[in-house]
Amino acid sequence: MEKKSSKYMHIVLWIFSTIFFVYQYGIRSAVPNVFNEDLQHYFSIGATEMGQLISMFYIAYTAMQIPVGMAVDRFNRKLLSAIAFLCVALGTIMFVGTNNYIVASAAQLVLGVGSSFSFLLVMKNSNDFFPKEKVAMISSIGISCGSLGPVLMSPLFAHLSGMYYWRDVVLAFGIIGIVLSITGYLIINEKEIGPCSISNEAEKEQVEEYYGISDSLKIICSNSQFLWIGLFSMFILGPISSFCDAWGVSFVKSIYDISKVEIASVVGLVYFGTIFGAPLAAFLSEKLESYKKVMIGGSLILIVLFAIVIFAKLSIIILNVLLFLIGIVMTCQFLSFPAALGLAPKKIGATLVGVVNTVTMLGSTLLIPIIGRIIDFSKNNFGNPQVYSSQDYKNGMMIVLVSIALAIVALCFVKDEYRKNSSND
Repeated sequence: MEKKSSKYMHIVLWIFSTIFFVYQYGIRSAVPNVFNEDLQHYFSIGATEMGQLISMFYIAYTAMQIPVGMAVDRFNRKLLSAIAFLCVALGTIMFVGTNNYIVASAAQLVLGVGSSFSFLLVMKNSNDFFPKEKVAMISSIGISCGSLGPVLMSPLFAHLSGMYYWRDVVLAFGIIGIVLSITGYLIINEKEIGPCSISNEAEKEQVEEYYGISDSLKIICSNSQFLWIGLFSMFILGPISSFCDAWGVSFVKSIYDISKVEIASVVGLVYFGTIFGAPLAAFLSEKLESYKKVMIGGSLILIVLFAIVIFAKLSIIILNVLLFLIGIVMTCQFLSFPAALGLAPKKIGATLVGVVNTVTMLGSTLLIPIIGRIIDFSKNNFGNPQVYSSQDYKNGMMIVLVSIALAIVALCFVKDEYRKNSSND
């Protein structure tokens, strides 16, 4: 019985980290997006302050990536997962438990710190416990599962807020998070988790070798490829986060005469697309034996699709289709991580993902408040709660196209080393 547990306990850990990823992804996306206008009125703020409030999450998330990566590489992942899960749940309760803007900003920081563990844990567990050639597919499955958070929780929040006060809805999900974190901690037995997956003797030596903090950072900083991969990821994810986690619902509402539940479902189609897109991107990269080709193709298609959504007045059906396609195509960004992981030892995997993700999350940290500032500037009425026109939102969203164009430029400096990585297995 014990032998069976030690064989599968790492899968239980992977599942727990994925559930955490689903939960925090849904909370951080659904709450500020679905309740954007409610929050503006609740805190008596405008688009600029709202953008700054949301960005507090990303500031904490971004700042914590490298130290969290080092922690995940070195410490008990069961304990880290449970504590981070609890941190997100408590931050959620704290955020809607006050109408003080300063306290709410602090709550966003708590949320960001807790959430900063989620993606790193999924990537670390995928990288450590599965064969190297399967890391892209396994991690993409985790990412696809994570996308269920916004897909399910955005329309669910919108629906429940029609029956209950929106703050009560969010508080209930905070309590659910506390229960899930404690349950996971009690179920997982860290001592029964098996060793990392080793492909060959050279990789075994890498795993057994200990890398200090300075050594880890030296390996990462000495290779400029990690910077270019991170910049590409930043310029792609920034627009997606800005649309799906902050301004998408308000943007769609300003143009289309549909209910909040329908709008939340429409915007959620981006994340729904990533459920299929992540495994597809991994599959295409395997077939083409190239991460770069898939990333370039996806970026070019993405900028065209976003331009149509921003500038054209579409039927609801066409809008649904385009946002779903955006979700599929944007998953070319996820390939940044297996591409980077293939260039470094497993022992520093989480640290590497933390460094790349630090650069990546700068896009969301900067773009969300910038878009809010542009929306207010377009209205020429800074810092006051108000109803914005569709043109105001369009002006703000135009920076999305600039960001994706910069992602394509960054790709020009990324070397296509998929074959080299595969040959080293």
